[in-house]
Amino acid sequence: MLLRKSVERHIRDIDPQASPNIQYRIRVYANVPGLMKTYREAHILRSNEALDPFIRGFNMENSLCDFIDAGNGKECSDVKIRAMFEQDILDVHCRRIVFCGSTDNGYARILGSHQGSNRISLVQGAPFAWEMEQLASEFQTTSFPEVFRSTKLPSRASSFSAFKTASANSSPSSSPTSLSTPSTPKRNYATIAKSNLQATSPTRTNRSKRSKISLNSKSQRVDPPPRASSKDNYERLRRSKYCSRYHILGECLLGDECGHRHGRRLGSRDVHDLWCVTRTCVCPNDIWCTDPKCICGHQCPWENQQGHCSGDCKFPESMHGVDKSVAVIL
Repeated sequence: MLLRKSVERHIRDIDPQASPNIQYRIRVYANVPGLMKTYREAHILRSNEALDPFIRGFNMENSLCDFIDAGNGKECSDVKIRAMFEQDILDVHCRRIVFCGSTDNGYARILGSHQGSNRISLVQGAPFAWEMEQLASEFQTTSFPEVFRSTKLPSRASSFSAFKTASANSSPSSSPTSLSTPSTPKRNYATIAKSNLQATSPTRTNRSKRSKISLNSKSQRVDPPPRASSKDNYERLRRSKYCSRYHILGECLLGDECGHRHGRRLGSRDVHDLWCVTRTCVCPNDIWCTDPKCICGHQCPWENQQGHCSGDCKFPESMHGVDKSVAVIL
């Protein structure tokens, strides 16, 4: 199996001393009917073809390889991915998690509290989604071009995720590896592919990236991690006095009366970094804000993983140590 071989090669590259007896556990979760519909619309499958033969072959390839229909709910695959990840990251026999959810911002919430971990690798198929891209520098990254597509399908792909774990048979110190596959597998990985479809990733605006808000189980707002492209650019924009609402949201209620800079719209990189600047402003509606256009901060952007920050923080205590596990997306 190409996927298994790619992971084995990655493990050898980052750890030449890795045990040759490591076992690899693969978990793929998908909304199978939805995935078939998407593949048919993209002409990867003919109208009379199904994924059943591929799934059956995948499952029979190895006793530790499973392709599972997670259900037709929007978050069904994500829930299983989160549960598998949380189980394996705590497993003392886990050697490495190889996570391949490059196109889904939702996975940033799973990975965020593990930034800098030397047991996690991110695999890029199609380009990293915005929030995933902000986290990528905190982890070992790689790609499996012989397995996964480098572009998205032209139509919106169904939820497709995998999880893989590897463990050593002989030594307690050699332990598992886990993996979560990108939402659109490369067609030479899914051997049912018939044609050379060329696809491009749809363009998303800065406003659409921030059109949804995330809440935890307590209905508290959860902000994505504010990771600027560079410290120098962040500081330049912080001093520039640009109108945040005008450049980020494309609107300013004050119009010509606004005392901040409008003019030509900033590029996407500057817009993102300007948004990072605005995240240092405390939201007047506190952590319970549900305004989709709010660009202020709802958690302290300077706190560590334990929810603490140094010095006198302008963010109130209620905005520290917030549970960043997303339960609801509005």
